[in-house]
Amino acid sequence: MRKYIGILVVLVYAIFALTGCAVLNTDEVTDGLFYGEVELPNDLFSIKALYNNSLAYLTENDAGVGVSVFDVNTGKVVEVCRLEDHLMSPANCAFLDGTLYFNYMSNDGLRKMIAVDVQHATAETVITEEGINGLVYSVPCCGNIFSLKHNGDGLSIIECYVPQEETANVFLSTDESIHAISSFDGQLYIIMSDKDGKYFVRQYDGKGEIAKSFEIPYASSILNNSQVNHFQMMENAFYLINFSSQSVLFDLDGGILELAEDWSIATDSFGESPQYVFFLRDSDKELIICEEGLDEFREYGLDIPEDYVIRFVYSDLNNPQRVMVSLINTETGDEIVSVVDTDS
Repeated sequence: MRKYIGILVVLVYAIFALTGCAVLNTDEVTDGLFYGEVELPNDLFSIKALYNNSLAYLTENDAGVGVSVFDVNTGKVVEVCRLEDHLMSPANCAFLDGTLYFNYMSNDGLRKMIAVDVQHATAETVITEEGINGLVYSVPCCGNIFSLKHNGDGLSIIECYVPQEETANVFLSTDESIHAISSFDGQLYIIMSDKDGKYFVRQYDGKGEIAKSFEIPYASSILNNSQVNHFQMMENAFYLINFSSQSVLFDLDGGILELAEDWSIATDSFGESPQYVFFLRDSDKELIICEEGLDEFREYGLDIPEDYVIRFVYSDLNNPQRVMVSLINTETGDEIVSVVDTDS
């Protein structure tokens, strides 16, 4: 990553005066949304979504793996379901109309998709199939859930699940390698490579027609070194991070809009006005806020106490300016988690 040189972006610095040692410690509710310090449940294994005041997460304890929903305002936890046959944690999830869709591999070799109604704390298994290898990635697009999967015959498959009909159909199947999937503004995007090892972004409309295809040779180092962790298409750029924590935000001509080694993107924003939040894990650096259109970047300053670094950041899927931030003490392991408003 150090071989990339990022272009200079003028950042507007906004320092927010905070009290105590928390990121924000007002413990107040504004317009029904909670802002302040949060004490997370002890059985939290992996956060999957923050939606308004509801935090959906995987649990891991003596009873195994499950799904629970935590109300950050009241502190109430509701266990949604147990994943008795859980083997491998899901890859990226899809969120649509208040429902979280995620995939996991079972210990008997099945791929399963679970639909979790976050606000009503209910869940059901909507897809069960065999013959799928590795992680399955899902994104929402055009009112449906599109999933990238790979089977034992070496095929890359894009599946379309229609929630209203509770049906899943093959949207695309190819012997060329599809590495990642994303959606933006009613269009589906994939990153694929041909037999010559060239990488492309291919855009599909809601009817399954190819709308655009362009080569991305400048992204080959990210794609060659490790499997894609997250691919986020934006209006005139896209973000990539692999499982080796190499990440870049490219414009569509291959220019690097913002670059820092190991920077991560917070959970996707699906609001009417997308806002993307970037953070540098294990650092005390400010958040970088990227507005829709990528014409405006700004910093959001965190008053991080001495010996604390950022552990994770998650965006509220319904309120993109609202994020949950975790700070951890590098000496003691103590954690401070707060919900903050990056527009303040």
